[in-house]
Amino acid sequence: SLDETQQEDAKIRARMTDVARSAPLYLLARLPLHDRFYVDSTYVEDLGVEVDDLVGAGPPDIVKGVFTWQGQVAVVSDNRDLFFSESGPYGWESFPSWLRYRVPIEIAGGEISAGVELGNNALVAGKGWAALLVGSPSTPDTISIGGGVGAENSKCLITHGGQAFAYNGKLWAIGGNDQAQEISRPLIGDLPSAANARLAISSKLGSLFLIDTSSGQAL
Repeated sequence: SLDETQQEDAKIRARMTDVARSAPLYLLARLPLHDRFYVDSTYVEDLGVEVDDLVGAGPPDIVKGVFTWQGQVAVVSDNRDLFFSESGPYGWESFPSWLRYRVPIEIAGGEISAGVELGNNALVAGKGWAALLVGSPSTPDTISIGGGVGAENSKCLITHGGQAFAYNGKLWAIGGNDQAQEISRPLIGDLPSAANARLAISSKLGSLFLIDTSSGQAL
């Protein structure tokens, strides 16, 4: 009868659910965001790597910026925190707690506003401070770059030709050896406010542009 068939189907589904809960998990496929269904025709021997459901973590709730360092994703959060993804081809999907790094308070004068990769190192900056991260995402060390160097936000920090350029009301050129130089002195009367500024590079012209987003003027 129909009722008996439905009851048997329910028992089969329950058994399959129990098996799935106790069986190891394997990477099967990645689905586009708006796909509503997926037909699984993959053979067992073609499944991907085993997934451990007891490790790994998502990115933080507060994300102020993103950059990469040595092939790993770095998420800028609040409280001077950086969350690094695990290494490997799919590492960007996991941000474990042991790869969280907080820039020391004696170096960071406030929260991180931007970060970029600079050679083998990474440069992170707040509005009135900057620091070079050396080593690796798993064991970073921090070198302070003093003298009021900083970046207002992620639009005010950019790299080109082995140098970083930052703007916080003053324009800074920063080398990979933690040395910084102010290069905005000749433009002092024409500089935009840091809140309305954006940096851009023209590789074709070999030029750095400081753009006032409120007026469209570029220096």
